[in-house]
Amino acid sequence: MTKTIKEYFDPYGIKPRVHAPIRDKEKLKEFEEYFDIMKEEVNKMSKEINIYLAAKMTGVDDYNYPAIIAEAIKLKIMTGCHIVHTANAPRGWKYEDYIKHSLEMLRHCDAFYLLPGWEGSEGVERELAEAFRLGRPVFECVEDLQAWIGGNR
Repeated sequence: MTKTIKEYFDPYGIKPRVHAPIRDKEKLKEFEEYFDIMKEEVNKMSKEINIYLAAKMTGVDDYNYPAIIAEAIKLKIMTGCHIVHTANAPRGWKYEDYIKHSLEMLRHCDAFYLLPGWEGSEGVERELAEAFRLGRPVFECVEDLQAWIGGNR
């Protein structure tokens, strides 16, 4: 029984199991087509939309980490996007270091999402001003975010 090119790869399609050159032209063509498909998948992943999740942290129990992380997981499931937030930044930094870090991460994001209860947070207000300065769309409602994502994939 002849194996197809796909059968020479591990279940994730990453490592070749056979390292010998392919001399059969049909097999070579099948191999090239398979890798074209893999390249398309990698390109799709590299074009993933990054969403910045902003939330009030200062003055909230445990800096609001549990709510931020829970919301990030929910948004990831509901949108399929990469969710960026400061709840996974190293602990023990000075306030201004967190702000600098958050603004730098925001610059690499495609959209801005506000966790309910952000009002009155100086940090979120600074992030929001930067989002507007960068021209990033700002969302407070996951349905609006999903609609925007649908038009940008």
